[in-house]
Amino acid sequence: MRSENLNIRAAAGRAGASEKLDIRAAAGITGAYVAYMMGSGFSTGQEILQYFACYGMAGLFSILLCMGLLIFAAVSFTRAGYREKFQNPADVYVYYCGKRLGRAYHYFTTVSIYLCFIVMVAAAGAAVEQHFGISRIAGALAIGALACATVMLGLNSLVSILGHIGPFMILMVILMGVITICRSNLTAAAETIARIPEMKLLRASPSWVLASVSYVGISVVWLASYLTSIGRRAKSIASASVGAAGGVIAFYIGMLLIYFAIMLNIDELAGAQIPMLILAGRISPVTSGVFSILIVTGIYTASVPLLWQTAFRLAEEGSLRFKRIAVILAAAGIAASLLLPFNRLMNIVYVLIGYLGFLLLACMVLKAAKIIK
Repeated sequence: MRSENLNIRAAAGRAGASEKLDIRAAAGITGAYVAYMMGSGFSTGQEILQYFACYGMAGLFSILLCMGLLIFAAVSFTRAGYREKFQNPADVYVYYCGKRLGRAYHYFTTVSIYLCFIVMVAAAGAAVEQHFGISRIAGALAIGALACATVMLGLNSLVSILGHIGPFMILMVILMGVITICRSNLTAAAETIARIPEMKLLRASPSWVLASVSYVGISVVWLASYLTSIGRRAKSIASASVGAAGGVIAFYIGMLLIYFAIMLNIDELAGAQIPMLILAGRISPVTSGVFSILIVTGIYTASVPLLWQTAFRLAEEGSLRFKRIAVILAAAGIAASLLLPFNRLMNIVYVLIGYLGFLLLACMVLKAAKIIK
């Protein structure tokens, strides 16, 4: 009887620990999420332009829809990682999709995540070329080498680095969004926004609904392995859940501000590779310089987890094989990033991956429904 009581108390203690919210740990997860998702598309402005701003006010509904779906996905991934303690990257897909479809998804997402890494490297090249006037090869080489070096430090170091960078990045984005909106011609805002759906812009999809599907899909592909790995290492399930949800909300607050800033200045930004640099330059030359550094930082914080995930799926983290694969993948990514302009490369890669990625979200919803039953 005494032994049973001790076992019950021990189990209750473990359950209590799993539900205890550690604010600092949750904030670290929030920061890591924001830094990861800022990436090339968000920090450069191309992602917001192609997926949301190009549809005018309909893009607002798209943003709210995506935010709701990604809160569900992010919390689901971190909670699953905490509870199931996945050791193999393929396990998360088997968990949600079943053995056959899960294995197929694992191979699909491995290729997809690496293609997204190539887009990140291309973005770095475009950023240094537009702001500094130097060859995009230099930017691609720099971000590829930095990403490779950081990947070799491992996931724990990676989360720590991104967790510190993320809050600063989102604060800078919010600040720039507010200043840009306040300085825009608000009297002509309604007329400007009304013209957007008829403008010839590079769009993710013919409709904002399909663009939402694609955006959520690619976000889920990005987050699956990354957030389940973070969840597995989390101090408690409460910290993991709150951190993940907080990351999504903070990210979308920044997105809303930049969405309106881009729409109000759409005529000037329509054909730009890096719209955010133009917005920053309108505030002051100093702001433009600071934001160019922020953009490259955003690209770096997204490229590192993408490269890490690809290498981790091919070899054990920290092994010599893992490090060699990381170097080879980084070098090949640099070369591939120079084949097309950044905005075209992003439009092709993100949209195609996004549609297939949405199927994973559907499997997650079905899994959640089964658990509730």
